Amino acid sequence: MFRPPRSGDDRRISHSRRVAAFANGVTRMNGLQELRVKESDRLAATAAGLVVNGVNATIEGDDLIVAGGAGSCPGGGLVETHLDHRLAMSFLVMGLASQKPVCVDDETMIATSSRPSGR
Repeated sequence: MFRPPRSGDDRRISHSRRVAAFANGVTRMNGLQELRVKESDRLAATAAGLVVNGVNATIEGDDLIVAGGAGSCPGGGLVETHLDHRLAMSFLVMGLASQKPVCVDDETMIATSSRPSGR
């Protein structure tokens, strides 16, 4: 069972929701209610993005349940980002390891959080 940090910042768990698609068995992430009030309803959008990419994912209350593909994720889906840069970036990263690339409906918002530091 995965318990998210209580910091109010989901950066540390953003990719964890996608990594569960590759895990063995079922991953249940509890207490994700805060994800419903970010730039988008990240909880619902994450579940929808996983499903469109061939992953068995459901929501029960504020919990996300993901049945992993034992090291494999089909991919090939088009994820609706709701103009949320974290959704776009994390699903594109998931696509790097999926059997087929993952596409997002819009990537323009990624530039708002991906500025080169010049270092």
